[in-house]
Amino acid sequence: MPGVTIFKEPTKHDRICSDHFITGKPSNDPLHPDYVPTLKMISTKTPTRITRGTLRKKRLPSDDLQKRKEAANALLTMTKAQPKPKRPQHKQRAIQTDPDPRAILDQAKLNHLEKEIALLQRINSQLRAQRQGFEDALKRSLEMADEAKKRKLDQGAGDQEKFDNSNCSLFNDFTVKKVLREDPRSKTISLYGSLTKGEHKSADAVVLLERKPFEVPTVEESLHKTRTSETLSNDIYSTHDGFSPGLSADLKVTVICPCTEKHISKYSEHEPFLVRETPELYKTVTEPCMAQSKFSIQWVYNILEKKTESERIVEEDPDPDLGFVLLPDMKWDRKNVDQLYLVAIAHKHGLRSLRDLGSDHLPLLENIRTKALAAIKEKFGVASHQMRVYLHYQPSYYHLHVHFTNLRLDSPPGSDVLRAHLLDDVIDNIRSDPEFYQRTTISYALREGDELFKWYKKAGYFGTDEGQSQNKTGESESSTVVINLG
Repeated sequence: MPGVTIFKEPTKHDRICSDHFITGKPSNDPLHPDYVPTLKMISTKTPTRITRGTLRKKRLPSDDLQKRKEAANALLTMTKAQPKPKRPQHKQRAIQTDPDPRAILDQAKLNHLEKEIALLQRINSQLRAQRQGFEDALKRSLEMADEAKKRKLDQGAGDQEKFDNSNCSLFNDFTVKKVLREDPRSKTISLYGSLTKGEHKSADAVVLLERKPFEVPTVEESLHKTRTSETLSNDIYSTHDGFSPGLSADLKVTVICPCTEKHISKYSEHEPFLVRETPELYKTVTEPCMAQSKFSIQWVYNILEKKTESERIVEEDPDPDLGFVLLPDMKWDRKNVDQLYLVAIAHKHGLRSLRDLGSDHLPLLENIRTKALAAIKEKFGVASHQMRVYLHYQPSYYHLHVHFTNLRLDSPPGSDVLRAHLLDDVIDNIRSDPEFYQRTTISYALREGDELFKWYKKAGYFGTDEGQSQNKTGESESSTVVINLG
């Protein structure tokens, strides 16, 4: 309370000091008549310690022993009753201890396992989706195959009925004059004769007939209806002649009408001759013959300008310098991938053959190789290491084009060493020498009826004892038919 004086129990030093100033001698006995304890004023304000000066001013009367005793007792009582001030409680700091390495390792393993489980779950979901996609694609493929088989059977039956109900044929008015060429290996034949189309009079024509591959969707049905006649039997082996019911088309027919002497010579049988063309012979014989060639390449420009066959284009790069058009060769039916045969025709004009190629044309050749092989892989599933890519020399027409054939296609026409030059080898040769094909000697075969053969013969390359060609073409009113039977 304010204004209240509270006595505090004196220390030894206080008692000595108080006794000395009050009585002139020290005293240690609190009950001594001259003993006065050290007084301390306690109030609501900050306590002030009583100094020696204050003791002189507030000295208790020495004759009042009773009061001094009461004061001392009161002081002792209040001192005992008053609790000691507590020291302020400080928050205990959290004791930082080093973590247990085993606990850290276990937690890391747990986190790693959780990540692995999440990854496996994602992979499993992707695999399930892919499997579902494959199953759906297989189901669609089987359905399409069944539909195709049904259409083939229906179409074959329709074609057979149409053929049975028709008494006319393209060759009803065809008269064979001569067999120009026959190839048992490829099962082809070329015929020369006269052909009348409609009300027109007979004219020269070239007809190509080729045996078509088996139709897989209808082969089982065809076997069930095929009649056989045994020709040989030996132990487990036997051979038979088979007579197909004609459920699908057996022949591919190509007619060239009217034809020229060039077509007749092209599809006729001729003796082959080997030519080793030096750069000098190219300048004096081959190049002048190419300049006067009677074969028109307008049909090539029609393809490049999309005037014709635009629906057959597989891939195109429209760049005028590096671009090309990739489309199936006429020898491929676009059904059997094992027989794949495509041709890339360059957009750039003025490049006639290997002899015109140099270092400036490397970007064109590399662009054709890269983009054509990528398109074949994407659209037909044939990888680049399963393709045969080459150029012809001499080419069949004088505009730069590159052949792409499946390696499964056994010995396609013009793939022999006397005519085919692999595109990779051509690129490497030009890299090693930019004028390689202007300096090198190139060997190739010519047939006796070829126009270029006549130029070389006239130049005296084959000697003067060469006999004249025994191939005769017949009358001008006749027509040429080339039939390829596969």
